[in-house]
Amino acid sequence: MELILGLAIKFWQFTVLAILIIIGFIINLFDKKIDNRVNFKYEEYPHMKPLRIATKGKGFWSAIWLC
Repeated sequence: MELILGLAIKFWQFTVLAILIIIGFIINLFDKKIDNRVNFKYEEYPHMKPLRIATKGKGFWSAIWLC
């Protein structure tokens, strides 16, 4: 027990990371029980179209100047 406690104190960053990962895993296990938290459903996907980038064809400094 002393060895484990000594290693946990010496490598406290990894201990904190391991505790956070375990807490996140437990939250993830219980979070899946809720089926539908937000009523966000669509019949079809939204229609997307590409936008022209204002800095296309400009050099590095010209593009920086436009922003």
